[in-house]
Amino acid sequence: MGERKVTLLIICIYLCIKAYETCMPPECIICNPDVSDLCPQCNQSCYNNASANCRQDFNVTLMPSSKVVNKWKDATVTCFHNLPRDNISISWIVNKNLREGDDNETLQILEITEKLEITCNISSICGNFDNTTTITLESSNDILVVLICFLAAFFILVSFAIVMKIIQNKGQAQREARSRQREQNIQNIHSTATISTSYW
Repeated sequence: MGERKVTLLIICIYLCIKAYETCMPPECIICNPDVSDLCPQCNQSCYNNASANCRQDFNVTLMPSSKVVNKWKDATVTCFHNLPRDNISISWIVNKNLREGDDNETLQILEITEKLEITCNISSICGNFDNTTTITLESSNDILVVLICFLAAFFILVSFAIVMKIIQNKGQAQREARSRQREQNIQNIHSTATISTSYW
């Protein structure tokens, strides 16, 4: 008889553990008269997970500071939810990489250089929930900027070459003028010397 009681006790403990594992906490259950016919267990402290109609409708929403940013700019993403605040764990995944140390409801991303796919995962006593958003880069005008810089550099070089040519031509003209002046002076001196010789 004693063995039978022990066996029954073990079976009861096992069934209680299994029942507890398949039940949800009260804060995860909709307990109102409108669903009493769908969920007769709602008046209890927990219910079987199979009764999906009795679950609270929990949502996770992501709100980025901007969905389109300029390259090298910063952005923040906030994870809003209506889950019970007790015993929740938040993790962030950016482009399929887990962000270590970022377990707050707000994620800050510095100097964005590429398109980002950001997921907020929340683990709670009511289950696991997540949501994903995307941040893209503003259409880049890098090619236009490079073209403008190239044309500006070309214009500066051409202008410099023209100015140098003008200075060179002006210098050449001045040298030729001085050379002619020297020749004229030499001729004048030679003429004066010839006249003086003839006079004597």
